[in-house]
Amino acid sequence: MRPASPAARRLGLLALLLAYPPLWLLLEALSTPLAFWPVVARFLLVWWLPVRWWPALLLADASGALVARHLYHGAPLAGIGPWALAFLPILGYMAVVALARWWTRLAEPDAPARMGLLLGACLLSSLLVSPVLVLNAGSTVLGSALGARRLLDFALGDYFALMVLVPFASALRAGRLGELARRQRLLELLLGLLLAIALLRLGQAQPALLPSLQLLAFVPLMLVAFRHGWVGAATALAGLGLAIAYGLTGPEVAAELHARSAVLGSAALMLGAAASQLDSLRDQCWQVQDGLERVLRRLQPPAIDQRPLAELLAHGPLWEWAQEAGARWQAGVDPAAQTLPARWKALLYRIAQAGLQQGLAAGGRDFRLRLETRPLAGRYAVELALDIEAPAGPAANGPIEAIRDRVTAAGGQYTARREDGCWRHRARFEIQSL
Repeated sequence: MRPASPAARRLGLLALLLAYPPLWLLLEALSTPLAFWPVVARFLLVWWLPVRWWPALLLADASGALVARHLYHGAPLAGIGPWALAFLPILGYMAVVALARWWTRLAEPDAPARMGLLLGACLLSSLLVSPVLVLNAGSTVLGSALGARRLLDFALGDYFALMVLVPFASALRAGRLGELARRQRLLELLLGLLLAIALLRLGQAQPALLPSLQLLAFVPLMLVAFRHGWVGAATALAGLGLAIAYGLTGPEVAAELHARSAVLGSAALMLGAAASQLDSLRDQCWQVQDGLERVLRRLQPPAIDQRPLAELLAHGPLWEWAQEAGARWQAGVDPAAQTLPARWKALLYRIAQAGLQQGLAAGGRDFRLRLETRPLAGRYAVELALDIEAPAGPAANGPIEAIRDRVTAAGGQYTARREDGCWRHRARFEIQSL
């Protein structure tokens, strides 16, 4: 799928901002005493949209908040108080997100540091806005016990909504939910969520056990987080959070439930992010190990006596090396070469290896190797021929020193010349007996 054009993206953002006030009205209508859902849309848009779109978002958010309070609570549309209550919360969110963007580049929360940044921004935004909400409620002094309690209620109410849906929305936007589509993963996720809901239902039936059962309800989420990373944790927490917000609350006051959910839900998300990072590091280690093994296979001749020389040269590590580089490697080996002593077979393999390495470095794309043996006056002559087709140029021209050094050290003869569009390298040896 081709990416959208800049004009299409701008049009989409404009449509989103125009739809934002009605969305605010819908989310506030769906809110509960435990979760104020409009803050989720506010935070996500501030977190995702470029800064140049923030002024339009500011007006859209403020107008949505003004209209919602007028329709649902009878608040006036004009005046310093209503406008301050409409503009200050999103300005607080923008200040927190701007600080996060200054601190580091925003990315999906697939590591503890990134998840901590996301949750920290959610919590700080909630704490920053809660004094405005308490003062708007009236007849409450912030320094009093009641004021502090209401301050905590507002902050945890907003944070609960953000914690439940913001990580899940991040996974949805990143296209990561498909990771849970496998039958086993989906089954484990559903079982963990059902067990958590069952524990909360039991707490409703047994109010005396409700605090303990609420703690136990988050254990399945921890297991899901450990098994399926931050995506599994965010998905399970979204399901459990919605269940809590719409009925699995019991007779407890909101602040205590908020506090437990905030601590345990955040812990599950952080555990999931840590598990995802460990999985990523494990995959990187496997890739490094696989790369090292390929390099070692290229540089270290395999056990010559364990596989036929013809097979090693035609379909062994050298062939794999050429395939990975996008080149073609062909090798024809005289069957009599298999009876050569191991040290000679290792030498011939090293020569072929040096030719491939230097040929690839010079841009070679077609390698043809021939190895022949023939009787010669009581001795045997061994000839290795390697043709390399490479583009003309200084890097591709001339003998290969690594081949020359090995051949001359073994008492052989080495020649190299360009014929028929390729460089032909010849190494000749005379061996007393096979």
